[in-house]
Amino acid sequence: MIRLSNLWTFLIAASLLCAPQMHAQGQPGGDPQSYAIVLSGIGGDADYEKLIDGWGKDLRNALATSGMDKDHLYWFAGKKQDGATGEASKQEITRLFTSLAGRVRS
Repeated sequence: MIRLSNLWTFLIAASLLCAPQMHAQGQPGGDPQSYAIVLSGIGGDADYEKLIDGWGKDLRNALATSGMDKDHLYWFAGKKQDGATGEASKQEITRLFTSLAGRVRS
């Protein structure tokens, strides 16, 4: 069974993170102040885990090919794998937000 918290986290992150890119108005590389953080967690059983992981990978790839600056694109997967920034753990995500806090300006 899909854990609803994982699904909602993914869907909310996808919605919020795609919006700034859609308004980049054709700038090369997108808006320099846009960042995307894709979170895809463990799905509960093997079938759902594979499905949710695929959504995360697809969203990351879509953002990468849409012009999102690759240095501003992060994907945390349920398990460590190629193409992922890291594992979707509290420690790794907190570390990223701490790092970005020093770079992002309002």
